Amino acid sequence: VACQELCVSGFGAEDDKLNGQFARLSGNDGTLAFWLKLGGLPNGADCRLLRGADGVWRYYEVSSQANTSIGEGTLRTPAGEDIPQDDYVLTPTGGFQVEYRCCPQQL
Repeated sequence: VACQELCVSGFGAEDDKLNGQFARLSGNDGTLAFWLKLGGLPNGADCRLLRGADGVWRYYEVSSQANTSIGEGTLRTPAGEDIPQDDYVLTPTGGFQVEYRCCPQQL
């Protein structure tokens, strides 16, 4: 069963807003499209965690105006792997060692 919720931890300072739970959004074929933290940013914008074609995971602030990159990992994840490996993520305000895991399922 695919992980439905991703737990992210390790961001500090101004970037602690990127910690927390991200919900899985799948494409029509059932593969992961991106992870989404709905309204997860202080300005109310959504935060998206997306694996690029290069295998690097990036965080985006998503608003009606634009998608702005607000964090970028350093490792490349093979296609087909939905959970990023623990990674050093660079943000506009610094860099953090970030841990990823599938959140425990609530029964």
